[in-house]
Amino acid sequence: MLTGGLLGLAWQRDLVDPLQPVFKQEGAVTLLVVLDTVRADHLSACGYERPTSPVLERLVADGAHLSCEAKAPGSWTLPSHASFFTGEEPTVHGAHAVEAGEALGLDTSETVRPLGEDLPTLAEGWAGQSVLVSANPVLGPASGLTRGFDVVRVPQHFGEWFGQGVVDQVRDTLRFDTDGRPLLLVVNIADAHQPWLEVPASLEWASPREAFRYQAALEDDPWRTFLAGTHPDPVGFQAQITDLYDYAVFRADHTLGETLEVIEAYGRHIVRLLITSDHGELLGEDGLLDHGHLLEDGNQDVFVLDSAQALPPGPLNAMVVHDRLLGLDRPLPVRAAAWPHAQRADWSGGRAFNTLQARSWDPPRRWTEGEASPEQDFGVFVDAVKESATATEPLGPELTEQLRAAGYLD
Repeated sequence: MLTGGLLGLAWQRDLVDPLQPVFKQEGAVTLLVVLDTVRADHLSACGYERPTSPVLERLVADGAHLSCEAKAPGSWTLPSHASFFTGEEPTVHGAHAVEAGEALGLDTSETVRPLGEDLPTLAEGWAGQSVLVSANPVLGPASGLTRGFDVVRVPQHFGEWFGQGVVDQVRDTLRFDTDGRPLLLVVNIADAHQPWLEVPASLEWASPREAFRYQAALEDDPWRTFLAGTHPDPVGFQAQITDLYDYAVFRADHTLGETLEVIEAYGRHIVRLLITSDHGELLGEDGLLDHGHLLEDGNQDVFVLDSAQALPPGPLNAMVVHDRLLGLDRPLPVRAAAWPHAQRADWSGGRAFNTLQARSWDPPRRWTEGEASPEQDFGVFVDAVKESATATEPLGPELTEQLRAAGYLD
């Protein structure tokens, strides 16, 4: 049903010896794939008019269960992955942007709190070997997300392991020996994340486009002029980034297919496959762009695919992938939080990214900083959002430097 180079990083050089085969070429694999930055409504598997996800469609045709009504628990990579790995909401695990407070003497525009060591992670609870291969550099060691994994492979910059690059890393890990123990393999595929590669002229369903990346620190960058309402051709710009994004989603889906094929080629049997996304991408809706720190539909509407178990109708928290991997059956609230990013708020003239936000989908509720605190359960969640917004102790510079190297901070 599920058919379908060594790192150049100091981060991993002491984690794995490339010359020593460590995994056998057979055995059971439980696979979690995160298609980074993929929003549900731009997947043909979810009804989008462009053929962006043929691999996901084939998996569904072969019997996998798909929900296109999942909601990301966080607004960007770090908080959502931390929820996937711990089974806790961002207000509990605390791995997100924070307001450091003047007493700490920290630059609040670049202060992000990593995942702490007080919560058990998915990898730590796994009975066999566990491997993390991530094309998204935010999952590097300083994030705290690598804790518990036996083997970790993460690049330093976005784009280094698009497409075949991450497939090669997965192939490399499959050479290693698990001593018969089950393997948990977590793969982040980041082809849909910027920088977006050029759209080739041979693609029939989108216009050819040059490669593109937002450079929001530049005053004349399209990101800033679009947000400010001064872009000379906003309609044309939206068409451009939609073509680029849709092709990037198509490439992510293709990389998923290549990943599944290389696992099968190495004689591995995927006993459970779960696929989701950590967040989407805003493509000009309501004058908004990019992702993170905003809880709009284009940012939060993701999907979940489960090879073995039906998914409930209606909104569900994408964090369900954590529970299903560990055989848990908990009622999960369908809600998310976003914390401000002072630097991006400044770039956008204060129009966006500058407030705390909370949102629930079941029942539908929204709160933005400055409004009166709501009552009952959603009000308790809002209180937790407020409380977790401030750092309570000085934070080291490692994660900030990791995010800057990844291109997240300009």
